[in-house]
Amino acid sequence: MKKLSILFIIIVFGLSASASATTMYGIWQDTDGDGVKDVHLGNVSAYTGAASAYDNMDYYSASVHPINGPAPEAHRSKMFMYDNSDGLSLGFFHNIDAGGNQYWNRVKWDIKISGMSSAFGMSDDGNLTQSEFKQLDAFNYSGNWNYINNTDGGMIEDLVATSSYWEIAIDPSEFGSVRDWGMYSGDGSAINLWNNPASMPDGLGSNDHYSLGTNAYTTFITSDAIPEPMTLLLLGAGLVGTGLVRRKRK
Repeated sequence: MKKLSILFIIIVFGLSASASATTMYGIWQDTDGDGVKDVHLGNVSAYTGAASAYDNMDYYSASVHPINGPAPEAHRSKMFMYDNSDGLSLGFFHNIDAGGNQYWNRVKWDIKISGMSSAFGMSDDGNLTQSEFKQLDAFNYSGNWNYINNTDGGMIEDLVATSSYWEIAIDPSEFGSVRDWGMYSGDGSAINLWNNPASMPDGLGSNDHYSLGTNAYTTFITSDAIPEPMTLLLLGAGLVGTGLVRRKRK
């Protein structure tokens, strides 16, 4: 009986460890506009591969089609974490080859990175001099993408944490003709961040902006993922089993 109890505990703790072995990242939003994350939307894992972060985005003809990552879709912005031997990276792209005009196709994000080394890099269509993607200072980026007839996006590459906690805050102000924004996980799941099924208005010009309004929340990607229910259940079972064995010994 004693051996069976010990074996049970080993199996449960082993399953619990395997269930949480994949590194998960927490996805949060600030829904009241105070600059602090207050709603946890879920957790995601990173896509993995041998290619560098730049090569994984597979830029060609100024378009993005990730090798390891979610597939582009019309009128959708997609984000994902990518992990390889160079470190962790954040990738994102907008739309697909679906036409439109340069005023419809404007995307603006402000990105702030906390708890990371300032040595990380960036790429956008393979050309760092483009005005679409700027590094404002060590921890701030500004995005302004005009994706006419292509799938446009970029990477923040080789992120190295300097502490046990880090976060990336993305504050979108415009999404052009994009109607859906999501964070995609390496397991194939996705978390919806914003959705606006309304059609684009006709006749947009250079002075017109299709802004997001009040329903576009700042999104945080963080290192503090909340444990999944199954992991907690397995861990709890292991602790209960340990308690029963100790009680029987007494």
